[in-house]
Amino acid sequence: MALEARSEAEQALAVATAALGETLRTLLAEDVSAERAAALLELDPAEVRRLTKTTDRPAAAAK
Repeated sequence: MALEARSEAEQALAVATAALGETLRTLLAEDVSAERAAALLELDPAEVRRLTKTTDRPAAAAK
C-alpha cells in the first residue's frame, strides 16, 4: 500500500515538474530573464535554470 502511494506521488511530482518546466521554457522563450521568471514564480533563479535543463522534454519527466 505504501509503495503504491509513493509511486503515485512520484508520478504526480514528475507531471508537475514537467508542467513547471514547460511554463519556464515559455517564459524564457518570451525573453523573460531567469531571474524575473524566478521572481514571478517565487523560486530561486538557480532552481529555474535547473528545471529548464532537467525538463528539456516533457515526456522525459513523465516517465
